[in-house]
Amino acid sequence: MSTPKKYDHIDFQPPQDAADAAAKGLDLRDAFDRGGTATGR
Repeated sequence: MSTPKKYDHIDFQPPQDAADAAAKGLDLRDAFDRGGTATGR
């Protein structure tokens, strides 16, 4: 899926701190088999 040309000037990459926090959250969810929302798991 490609991004429409009108959005070429926008950087959609999340900040590194946000990406790190998301990765940590996913690791914790896997380690403890819980987390997220009731419908999410």
